Order: sequence, then C-alpha cells, then structure tokens
Amino acid sequence: MDILGFNSLPPESRVWLYLADRVLTQHEIEWLDKESDNFTQQWTVHGHEMQAKGGVLHNCIWVLAANEAFHAASGCGIDKTVHFVQDAGSKLDVDFFNRMLI
Repeated sequence: MDILGFNSLPPESRVWLYLADRVLTQHEIEWLDKESDNFTQQWTVHGHEMQAKGGVLHNCIWVLAANEAFHAASGCGIDKTVHFVQDAGSKLDVDFFNRMLI
C-alpha cells in the first residue's frame, strides 16, 4: 500500500511527524495534502531540490519524508518545513507544535 506516495522514497528516508491538536476535517485534509504537494515540489535546500512527500495520516498527523540520499536536509531546509507547518496551522487554526499531546 502506497500511503501518500511515500513508496517513491527509499525506506531510509528521514521522516518528520507533526501532531495536530484536534482531528482535521476532510476539507482541511484535502487542502493540507494539496499544500503539502506544492511545498514538497518546490522545497529546496541550498538551491538543490529535495525529493520529498508530505501529507496527512489518521486525520491528525502531518507527515513529511525526505530522501536524504538525494540531498540532505540541513538547518535552513528544515526551517522551511517548520515555517510551512506553522503557516498551515495558522490558516487552519490548528496547533501542530503542542508536544504535550499523545
């Protein structure tokens, strides 16, 4: 099963998980999946394209996976992902950074 197109990336890809503070609606998931596609297609680190996929799992977890064998994600590239998640959370009125949630 190819969840969110992640099978196109190698198993050793780096993965980030961001847990929403509430369950997302289907409309929000569709919007976030579309925005994730746009972000990963344009994501660069030091001018190099990243091979990455992102999307929502289980209606509340935003997942990003990057093939670091292609190009490693460094501080500035990771900062771009954090800004993307913060911006999306702001637009959806969702907190993806509450580390007290399980």
